[in-house]
Amino acid sequence: MKTKYLIILLLSIGLFSCDKNVSQEKENPNNGENDSIVVDTCHWEIISPIALFESDAFCNEVPNLAHIFSGENPLMEEIKQDSLVVVINNEQDFEKICDYCQLYGVRYPIDYPEQNIVWGKVLTSSASDRIVEQQLSICSNSSLPAYKYEVVIEKCSECDKSPHYLYFWEIFPKKTDIENITLVVREAEEEGKNIVPVTIGKDITYSSEVIPRQDRVIKSQNEWETLLEEINSYMTNRDIYGLITEREIDFSNYQVIAVIDKPRSNRATVTVTDVREYHDKIVVSIVHSVGDATQPSQPFHFVKIPVSDKEIVFKHLI
Repeated sequence: MKTKYLIILLLSIGLFSCDKNVSQEKENPNNGENDSIVVDTCHWEIISPIALFESDAFCNEVPNLAHIFSGENPLMEEIKQDSLVVVINNEQDFEKICDYCQLYGVRYPIDYPEQNIVWGKVLTSSASDRIVEQQLSICSNSSLPAYKYEVVIEKCSECDKSPHYLYFWEIFPKKTDIENITLVVREAEEEGKNIVPVTIGKDITYSSEVIPRQDRVIKSQNEWETLLEEINSYMTNRDIYGLITEREIDFSNYQVIAVIDKPRSNRATVTVTDVREYHDKIVVSIVHSVGDATQPSQPFHFVKIPVSDKEIVFKHLI
């Protein structure tokens, strides 16, 4: 199924007391000299939601939050936008859309100084469509705080067509500038073919200078040698060539995925955990973990996968 992206610039709505600033994904003709966010250059890191419902007390003491963020809540009819994403970071704003709060005085045990709610809705073409994935990500390499909330919808092509709202919500650790959010809605893709990456180097580097953090696709021996020489120029007391298992790569059959993390104050690791091929791209999933040492270091992971002309998309999980 061909992926379709819908980028929505959200405006402030009178129902909420604070403005909702949203960055729109667009081309940047000034090469970063203006204030727009160029989404294609972002290093997106996923922010994990908070699982409040593991607490029996939360489940038993208050009605399910899923009711609040649904069409069953009559207060939702007052919000006229077809698609939007909203951040709630205080109890007063939450009560404005909480029918149980207004009717029965229900209070939800959400720690607003440390947590906030991100919720929204999208207009779809069938009541049988459903949300199969949602995630909040931060653009970690942008000078301006930028977030995107991505919603993946599974469409029912055989079902009757009638306009229908799909609602979404999650609770997240509070971020200072989390209100600067772009909503991205796309259709679900095919499952994807699993590619098994072959590790050719995975370790940490200790250097007197900072090696540039990078996700790189290498398609030639010359590029590979250049990267190794660049890393080696930063290293002290170690040699990058002793940390890799293959120096000569058959680039007629393989390409190298090189991931170098930013400097850490502990013995952290970075790992390519999953590689999946779709009809138009290859998605490389990367997991970051924290160690317990105190010496500054930079973790890296080099893998090789079958050569392809498809776009490589890096997906960082934090």
